[in-house]
Amino acid sequence: MQRLRNVCCWSSMLAMLVLLTGCPAPETLTENGLPGDEQSNAESHPPLPEVDPNDSQLLLLAEAEQIVVADYPQSTLVEARGTPAGETAATADDIVAWQFLFMENKEVPGAGTVTLEYANGEFSEPVLLTQGLVGTTYERLPRTMTLTTAIQFMRDAGHNDPFSQVILRKPLTFPVPHEAYYIFVIGDASVLVGMATGEVNQE
Repeated sequence: MQRLRNVCCWSSMLAMLVLLTGCPAPETLTENGLPGDEQSNAESHPPLPEVDPNDSQLLLLAEAEQIVVADYPQSTLVEARGTPAGETAATADDIVAWQFLFMENKEVPGAGTVTLEYANGEFSEPVLLTQGLVGTTYERLPRTMTLTTAIQFMRDAGHNDPFSQVILRKPLTFPVPHEAYYIFVIGDASVLVGMATGEVNQE
């Protein structure tokens, strides 16, 4: 009973703090590393296919993180952009070049962006740019879906054209569900596949 009173007291204090300061309550991560809003979105949709830990694209994300964090320990991988060798791609294997973008330090206002390139099977050296990213939420990219799975979701939704680029990021503004997406650029349009829900949208 005492513990229950303490929990209720703490919840009331937190709610009062939000009302007085106008600040949102601290974000709580769920067991799978998703923010609470993405977890609730994911729970309202059918479960995603199991992620292969040896998927080549996810391994690239992990290696890129390892390289940049070694030089910039406070950095966060928030966006990745993949391109094919030719003009368009149809499968995950067609994406052979990547640019990884890291927020240098999301706790520091005005912090820069660290970029890391991958091409011809090799990573470049990390480069620090003074300007920050625009239009991207400064949250670590989730590892809840592979590129192959995202392409399959897109095809199942009727989008069968090849794409010229794929972008992984969580946009600052986009209709719900608010989550990280695979964004496929197809001509003048974009098809978005939610990494937590598998939901497909088109812009």
